[in-house]
Amino acid sequence: MKPVELTVRMTLDEVSARTLIDLIRTACQEVAEQDERRAARLQSSRNALFAGQKPPEDRGLLIDTNQAAKLLKVSARTIWRMEHCGEMPKAIRIGKAVRWSYEDLKAWIAAGCLRCSID
Repeated sequence: MKPVELTVRMTLDEVSARTLIDLIRTACQEVAEQDERRAARLQSSRNALFAGQKPPEDRGLLIDTNQAAKLLKVSARTIWRMEHCGEMPKAIRIGKAVRWSYEDLKAWIAAGCLRCSID
């Protein structure tokens, strides 16, 4: 969202000022509650995907099959075939989720192995 600068000058009596403060406080609390709910949904989703296991922190960014396919410019089916045949870096399995290390795939591409495997 693009930041918007707003300058307002008002003169309020004490009751109106308290009402305005309460309104702003309520709005801020609602935003905070939405953020908490969003974080809880994200955590719940991760628990479902990773079966309660933590992703390895030493592997950096992990990408799924579709993202790996886009990176390598092949189909998702080709990714599965190459992974099954051992032609590409090993997938990381966390619960039911299958992910690849972005850095491992980039290094593999830089080493020129991609062309050998697809052709």
